Formats: sequence, C-alpha cells, structure tokens
Amino acid sequence: MPNGQTPDPSDERWTNILRFALVITGFVPVIAMAIFVFTHGLTLESLRLLVLAEAGALLFALGLVVLHAIATGQLDISRLLCESNGNASVARFQLLIFTFTIAMSLIYLVLSGPGKFPDIPWQVLALVGISASTYAGGKFLQNQSDANNANSGSQDGAGAKDDAAKD
Repeated sequence: MPNGQTPDPSDERWTNILRFALVITGFVPVIAMAIFVFTHGLTLESLRLLVLAEAGALLFALGLVVLHAIATGQLDISRLLCESNGNASVARFQLLIFTFTIAMSLIYLVLSGPGKFPDIPWQVLALVGISASTYAGGKFLQNQSDANNANSGSQDGAGAKDDAAKD
C-alpha cells in the first residue's frame, strides 16, 4: 500500500471477486465447448467457435481488470485526453473516438458476417493513418515548441550571467 497505509479488507474482497470472475470467464467457454464436442463431435467449426469464445472471454477478462484498476484508483485516467500542460487535446480526443469507431465497426462486421475477418477498404486504412499522423504531428510540434521555450529560457539566463560577469 502507498504511504505505509494498511490494506483495506474491502479492496482485498473485491480483488478476490475479480480473480474468481476471471477464472470463471476463462473456464466457461472451455466447459461449454467440451460439452458441445462430446455431444456433436469435433469439427473445424466447433474448433473455430472455441477459439472465438476464448478470445472473447480473454478480452472480457482484460476489460474487467482495467475497470477494477480504474475503480480502485490504481489506473488514473483523469489526464487521458490532456497534454502535458493540462489542456485538453483535440488530437487525442479525435484519435480515441476514431479508433473506437473503427474497432466497433469491425467487431460488428465480424459478428454479423460469415464469421471471417472482413476486407478493410484502403480508404478506411488511409483515414486511420491520417488520424494517427495528425496526432503524431501535433505531438512533434508541441515537443519542438517546448524544447525551443526551454532553450530560450536557458539562454536568457546564461546571457544575464554573462552580463553580470562583465560588470
């Protein structure tokens, strides 16, 4: 615990509940598919469903871990969309929203389609690239500006010392 605090028993209880949920989440698809395989036989389709169910269970479990970390304060997301100076970042917000939109669209297409990963049009990939490049360019320009401000501040201080030394 930080700062020598004693652990809160309720935190430990929630941690144990989360661990139990993760174990159950991992085993339920395996047990369900084992029952299906024993009753219907192992086919390529049932194997594909097992892998898909396990991947979904893993993503769900990872989501639970992240939510638990956010709820207990172990993961601070208060500055997720902020720059280093504390101001909101439009570029970060745009990249976050666009990424979630594309991800949700692909998940919808996979789940509602024939069960295979859909072909992604090059236009969508270009838009994702533009979005990420906009964010990266903004960060580069911000870092350049911060470096120039730091250099000009140190040069002003050095010039003042030189002037003082001449006197």
